[in-house]
Amino acid sequence: IGTKKINNFVFDELTDKQLETLKEFQAYLEDEEITHDPRYNEEYLIRFLKANDFKLAKTIKMFTAFLEWRKEIKADQAISLYRFPELPEFKLLYEHGYHKTDREGRPVWIDLICEADINAC
Repeated sequence: IGTKKINNFVFDELTDKQLETLKEFQAYLEDEEITHDPRYNEEYLIRFLKANDFKLAKTIKMFTAFLEWRKEIKADQAISLYRFPELPEFKLLYEHGYHKTDREGRPVWIDLICEADINAC
């Protein structure tokens, strides 16, 4: 038993058996061509495994149902389908935005809530 560090994220103590289950899960997804989406990395997949007590069959069922749900609700198309015609006016009234990243690579978002002009509407 030891701590496994993946992509700068330290997981709780993962046993060799749990790491083996992760590799089996990844192999299954690749062999069955379920997804090649890079966002489903080790960190992401471990969350599904933990939710199912590292039981592979239950995890596969849950993960494939999750992917079907994403297709059903068109989650990957949400940004391209959504229209916000008031966006230019909104940006004038409410200053906000992505700034940079912190030392660990996390995005820094700044909201100037006190600067919002609520009487301009």
